[in-house]
Amino acid sequence: MTSVPLPPASLPLTELTVGAAIDAAAERWPGGCGWVFEDQRVTFDEMRSLTARAAGGLSAYGIGKGDVIAL
Repeated sequence: MTSVPLPPASLPLTELTVGAAIDAAAERWPGGCGWVFEDQRVTFDEMRSLTARAAGGLSAYGIGKGDVIAL
């Protein structure tokens, strides 16, 4: 397995929501590696797309901005 260097954070993650952190990473490094699991690599841009789909699914269940969920 190859290790992937992480880019330096420009803002402390404690000041960002998960969605905002993914959006910021996708803007700065769209083709950068967001995660690796076994043989699957997902870019930050792909992560942004996946989180938008997940948000749409949560919205369909009535979960919206300001609601708290567990990951």
